[in-house]
Amino acid sequence: MAANSSIILSNIDFDTHKNTLKQYLRSQTRFQDYDFEGSNMNILLDILSYNTFHNMFYLNMAASEMFLDSAQLRDSIVSHVKELNYTPRSFKSAEATVNISIISTDLSKRSIPVVKGQTFTSRFNNRNYTFSTNEAIFLENYTINPNNT
Repeated sequence: MAANSSIILSNIDFDTHKNTLKQYLRSQTRFQDYDFEGSNMNILLDILSYNTFHNMFYLNMAASEMFLDSAQLRDSIVSHVKELNYTPRSFKSAEATVNISIISTDLSKRSIPVVKGQTFTSRFNNRNYTFSTNEAIFLENYTINPNNT
């Protein structure tokens, strides 16, 4: 393609880009009298325009994620703020040491499973906090109080 071609690469519109490609081909001596509408060349131009449209969209989205001001994906923002020596608070989960009361009539069990995702609710300074386990835990060798809890 010549450096001074009439193809405008800033058009993201599918139809405008396809028409620009047709105009470029009509400017060539080989395709001056060619009927682009009723030929297989029209399908090839559709594919080329479709591919160009997708590439432009992808590059626009990728370029916008490269900067903190225009990034929309959380992973991109977290990556940018790491360069500023900032770690978002949400990457650090809260931890708690808890006392669990278990009411059971079967005193023979020596291990109690706590499934992954089990939630626990706590109250501190008139605020409720909910914790969940990130893995399965087995409470082993727990002591039994006289009231079976």
